[in-house]
Amino acid sequence: MPLFTSFILFYPDSLRFLRRVVGLKDEFYNRYIVKGQLFDPVIATFKENGQRYNLLNSAIVELFEFIRAVSTVIFLFYSNCLLSLSQ
Repeated sequence: MPLFTSFILFYPDSLRFLRRVVGLKDEFYNRYIVKGQLFDPVIATFKENGQRYNLLNSAIVELFEFIRAVSTVIFLFYSNCLLSLSQ
């Protein structure tokens, strides 16, 4: 159990890193993220975290809000997936 707890502490940092990579707007990185399905663990964590309002949920919601604001076309599938989760 301590390993899982320490992983959660670093999770917001990894979300910040993912946000920075998305913010680069580099087509190579965008394709790599989509091809590797790197948002799937983020979405799974959001679903697993449930209705709790905490730093983790805030960081995930902020990441997808940033993607929506930047309107990177390649990430629209993931933002639509997040919207379907919230309903």
